[in-house]
Amino acid sequence: MGNMTLFSDQDPETVYPSQDVIWDTFEQVFQAVWDLVTYAPVFRDYYYQGLTQFYMDNVMYLELRALLPQIYELDGSTHDAAWTLKTYQEVTRQFTADHPDFFGARIIFTIHR
Repeated sequence: MGNMTLFSDQDPETVYPSQDVIWDTFEQVFQAVWDLVTYAPVFRDYYYQGLTQFYMDNVMYLELRALLPQIYELDGSTHDAAWTLKTYQEVTRQFTADHPDFFGARIIFTIHR
């Protein structure tokens, strides 16, 4: 997901009177893409592409706050948080192999706000 900006043709202080209202609006956007991003092949590609974007911005080491979501396959099976963490590691190793000047990444587990 790229940058997200809220636009309104109304007075933003009226439409978004608090951070909670703004976060509720963003939450709707996040929910719209959640099922796509948590599909196993997309999850891998999404993370790899994220590393690529940071690399293109000359970030050579990344500490990423991330969830450990339950990832699913097309057959309906799901993977747990340990599988998700292992996938982060595997994709990071592959990215580092593809970009030897990239130092690596660390995942900092966070929770949903």
